[in-house]
Amino acid sequence: MGLSDLKKAPKKEQKALLVIDLKPYIGEEAFLRFREPRAADYFPSAELHRKQALMYPEFAEGMLKVVQLMAKCYESGPEDGDTFNAFTAFGDLAREQKELFMVVAGEFNQYYPLELEGTAVPND
Repeated sequence: MGLSDLKKAPKKEQKALLVIDLKPYIGEEAFLRFREPRAADYFPSAELHRKQALMYPEFAEGMLKVVQLMAKCYESGPEDGDTFNAFTAFGDLAREQKELFMVVAGEFNQYYPLELEGTAVPND
């Protein structure tokens, strides 16, 4: 078996967008939409990761990765405006409204299971 055999593996069907209804939490119709994470989404650049970690020093590494991944996968809409930053929006949500953040992060994790802690890439 060689690397060329990897092309024989069946491709996984991409999941539909995750849509989270916020009406039960904010009292008006609003939705958050997330696409399925791509492999590159799990590995932000080291420079960006350091910068974002400085913005939220109280976040443990695992929490920072969840916020980064949710921000990467968020599908913004016209209601978000031109200067919208998904990372700071989710970071501030985690900092200021932990219960709502846990609902959103929980639904995201349930729909797109995260395997970030203790994940190692074998090199043999």
